[in-house]
This record gives sequence, C-alpha cells and structure tokens, in this order.
Amino acid sequence: VQVVGRLHVISSTLWLYGFMTYRLSRCDFNSTELKDIRFTDSYYYNMIEIIRFDSNVGTFVGFTDFGVKTAEAWNNIPARLATMRAQKGTYCKPNIDVRYHNLMSKSGEPPPTVKLHSTTPLSSHHPAMLVCSVYDFFPSKIKVSWHRDGQEVTSDVTSTEEMEDGDWYYQTHCYLEYTPRSGEKISCVVEHAMVQIFFCGVYLRHLKGRENIVRHKPVRGAKKVGDRCRRDFWIGACHPSGLASALKR
Repeated sequence: VQVVGRLHVISSTLWLYGFMTYRLSRCDFNSTELKDIRFTDSYYYNMIEIIRFDSNVGTFVGFTDFGVKTAEAWNNIPARLATMRAQKGTYCKPNIDVRYHNLMSKSGEPPPTVKLHSTTPLSSHHPAMLVCSVYDFFPSKIKVSWHRDGQEVTSDVTSTEEMEDGDWYYQTHCYLEYTPRSGEKISCVVEHAMVQIFFCGVYLRHLKGRENIVRHKPVRGAKKVGDRCRRDFWIGACHPSGLASALKR
C-alpha cells in the first residue's frame, strides 16, 4: 500500500539520567478512510525505541527488556488499550481530513501531461526508440509501461527515476528500443496511484514504413477525470477492466 501522507507529533520530551526520552505519535495514510490509516505511538530513550503501539497490531510491543515488561503491563489495562485503538478515529482522522484536502488537493489539478516522440536509440540493438515523457504529476508514485499490440513489453525498456521539478510536481521518462513492424500499435500506459485510475495514453502506429501518432478515442463507459482532463494529451481514463479494449483500438 502506498503511503501518500504522514503526520508526526512529538508530544512530550524529558531528560532522564542524562538521556532524552520522548514520545512520537504518527499517522500514516493513503486516503481519509479509517481502513487506510495506520496509527503508531512510540516511546524512545537514548534514541532507542523501547515500546510501540501499532493500530495494525492492536497491542503494545516492547523492544527492550524494560519495554517488554511495560508492554505486558499496559496490554492488561483494557481502558488503555481501548483508548489507543480508538486513536485512528479520534486523533488521526480529524487531522488527516484537514491536511489531506489541503495538501493532497494537488492531485485534483489537471492530470499529468504525456508526450510521446521518437529519438535516436541508445544502443545498436534496435533501429528505433520511443520516449514517453510524463510531466506535472503529484505524488511521485507512478508507473509507466509500454504495450505492443495489447501486450506489455518488458524487454528493451528503460526508465528514469521520478525527478522533482521543484514545485511539488514530478516528471519521468520511459524509453522503448524496438524494431518496427508494419501495422503494429505501440501504447504508452500511465498509471498514477493517487487517482487510482489507469490512463491509456496515445499510441504510435507503423504503416508502410511511416510513423503516425494516433490518439485513442475515449473508452466507452470509462471513468472521466472531471472537466480538468487535458484532452489535447489525454484520451480520457479507463478502469483496469477497460485497459485491454482500449489498447486494441
């Protein structure tokens, strides 16, 4: 599961025998739904975590001799456990609701821009190479793949890491070296995890030795990305079940 947000709160610090002791509460999330929120509450002494409550576990876990004994004692206090198990809803969710919609609202901006073009191959294994460039996406998690006549291509494919633009947005580039075949269809498919929709990109078709950039028509029944869709680059969006039919067009 991709974590797209994290809240940290150091709720208390003190010095004990010359070492700092502190408590760190954390909420990891990839949506505002409770099932997608994980709450952890950890205690540290001398930079070592000694005990932790994890909402995925539901109990305290110790990591030192003292922590193990303390965890055992706290796990036998029903009221304490009930309070900690409720923290996802009482502590994490209200804060995430605010921060998610403020910070993650960037994902509601116009979809990433996708550009496809030919360039000189990096090696001599194939006479041609395509580049699929994706710009202006947030968050950074993204998958770009090549499909040839409806089948994903795994060989002769290279990609750059997601690169920061310095304005919260990212870009990435995916390369495909290949030997052209007349009449084939090659698609660049972009999957962006934040919106959880598969974007079916433009494809390149070889006809009688010529390269023609052809745009797909929107897939019937496809889920649209609102009015912000950049129709000059995007063909609309399709559910995973509609991906195959889109690539065959």
